[in-house]
Amino acid sequence: MRYPSLVQFTLSTSMVALVCACAAQAPIAPAAATTPAPPAGAPMIDPPHAASKKAPEQGEAKPSADESELLALLPSSKIGLAEGIALAERAGGTAISAKFELENGKLSLSVYTAKAGINADAEHNILAELSGDPTLPVWQTEEEVFADIKHITRASYHLTLVQRSKMGLAAVIAKAQAMHAGQVYAVEPAIHERSPIFHVAIATSGGGHVNIDIESGA
Repeated sequence: MRYPSLVQFTLSTSMVALVCACAAQAPIAPAAATTPAPPAGAPMIDPPHAASKKAPEQGEAKPSADESELLALLPSSKIGLAEGIALAERAGGTAISAKFELENGKLSLSVYTAKAGINADAEHNILAELSGDPTLPVWQTEEEVFADIKHITRASYHLTLVQRSKMGLAAVIAKAQAMHAGQVYAVEPAIHERSPIFHVAIATSGGGHVNIDIESGA
């Protein structure tokens, strides 16, 4: 067995020392910062500087252009919504929704009725609309018995919701006016947050709306 000479051992030791010295003097670059990837299915979130600022909400929403035009014409009506409902029911049936609306730029009063009454379901009822110009001295109405899918569906929806209420539309209007002063120009049954309500629109300076629970009347 041959052993390394003293010269070989000395050279080997010197080379090891030189390598260690160079490694100690070389700067070590810091690791680049990384953002952990979001778990699968997680929503993407924009960085803070890219987030848009949402304008703060201030009061009730402004009425649309059509609604503003409607509100401007309301004072020209010779009858109120509750009176129109009473006249429509006098002609036969139960009112299930009513509203002032624009027809070709002119004011019109429309009342949906269930001619077989509130106790008959939509399949065994006659769903119709009475409408006419409320600005005339006498409200002259035309009756349309619904035959198209769109109006039958809407009227059936109104009837089904109204059947769950112990209040008629006239009582709903009176309650809404006690809660919010102004002229009521629409009352329609609807679903709000999975609960049946009467949506009542009231003409005020900024536009007003009242929701009344169909079942409790609150």
